Amino acid sequence: LEKALAHGQVERRNLTALLETKTAELKEAQTYMSKVDDVSDSEVLQLAKNINAAIFQIAAKVADDCHSTIDATASRPLRDQAAARLEKEVNFGSDLPRILAGADHTQDNILVQIALQALFAISLRNLASAWPTPVDERISLLQSIYGEMCRQEPQSVFGKWRTMTLTYMRTVLPEQSKVEVDITRSLSKQVANVLLASGYGQSTDEVYEFVKQNYLKSLRSLIAQAIEFGYATGARIVSADVGIVAITANEVFQSERMQDEWADPKNPQNVPQGVRVFCTTRLGLARRER
Repeated sequence: LEKALAHGQVERRNLTALLETKTAELKEAQTYMSKVDDVSDSEVLQLAKNINAAIFQIAAKVADDCHSTIDATASRPLRDQAAARLEKEVNFGSDLPRILAGADHTQDNILVQIALQALFAISLRNLASAWPTPVDERISLLQSIYGEMCRQEPQSVFGKWRTMTLTYMRTVLPEQSKVEVDITRSLSKQVANVLLASGYGQSTDEVYEFVKQNYLKSLRSLIAQAIEFGYATGARIVSADVGIVAITANEVFQSERMQDEWADPKNPQNVPQGVRVFCTTRLGLARRER
């Protein structure tokens, strides 16, 4: 009887241990499969609005600061060369750089501001992505793996994989401060090209130094906001894929997903069929669930 009792107690302890193990495994599985997000839709929307507000404010300040010294008779080769660099190095299309370099901005600087807003929007598009390939080229491989997972797995699985991958990815990527410095330097050169194409300044080096001296801090803050947006949407949202959208030049305008900032306010949807986008000045937001 004593042996049977002892044997029963052992079995009970084993069953209890097994139950505790399975319970822990179930909790771990529930945690992994959870679709609860760490950031709300309203918070994400506000982050995007903050970036767009910063894009507008910085572009307006730079354009206004330089307006009084823009020279319509500035060196034509200097303006054309800056426009050519913008066309080659920024996904502007050819129309905006060409018009920017050919127009007289002494009376009205609105085109200069639009060009700067377009530059910021296009430059921040990939940087604000959950997979910010400008930060490190290795990210493109992870992005490819994620794309394949999206085709094969349910949202809860690939969403959790994304959040965990992006969280730990930060430990092996370059320091964010270094990334910000490098990208700010590159963006500053393109701001200088916009100003040069507009007729501001006498030399490339002079204008680049002017931009660095006066706007480096603001540009770096803008870049930091974009990087943090990408991290917030990529590493803190499981239930969906949320990301930045920037319409490229010459796309056919689609009123259901685009907004014409220069439309008639009384009839904002009255855009002729087949009209193409000149440039984009703000970032949009897209949410996809599978």
